Amino acid sequence: RFPLKSLNRLLNKLNYISSKYSYWRQLKDNVIIKGNNIEIGKGSTIYEFVVLKPSKGFIKIGRNVTIHSFCFLSGIGGLKIGDNCRISNSCCFIPFNHRYEDKDTLIKDQGLNAIGITLGEDCWIGSNCSILGGTKLGKGCVVGAGSVVNKEYPPYSIIAGAPGKVISQRK
Repeated sequence: RFPLKSLNRLLNKLNYISSKYSYWRQLKDNVIIKGNNIEIGKGSTIYEFVVLKPSKGFIKIGRNVTIHSFCFLSGIGGLKIGDNCRISNSCCFIPFNHRYEDKDTLIKDQGLNAIGITLGEDCWIGSNCSILGGTKLGKGCVVGAGSVVNKEYPPYSIIAGAPGKVISQRK
């Protein structure tokens, strides 16, 4: 068995080497990455206890993005996060939905609708938000804490509630 302390030292050293000789990306301790098809842009920071799970899809995180602790990001259907976005703690990004129309078939056997999520540049997602499949946030959108969003929103919208509604525009 490889001691966890030694593994953390090795990962910190690799992170230092990659930032010194390539470009700066910072993954804090205890970030869980499951699978391939993940891109993380230069200057981005992903804090502790974030789960990145592309499954059969992909996760593309732009440059200078910050993702705070306890977020879950799924890639089924595709997840694109634009440059300079800020994502507060405990947010979920679920770019798919279960099919459930046929009452005679178990929900787990009906498959998924993999729709995808796209966040434009310079968006800010407040704490405890659920960003669901079909969401497209235009440039500069702000999503209030605890909101549930699942549709397309124009640039510079301020969105809040469940379901998320545009309550104002940034000026």
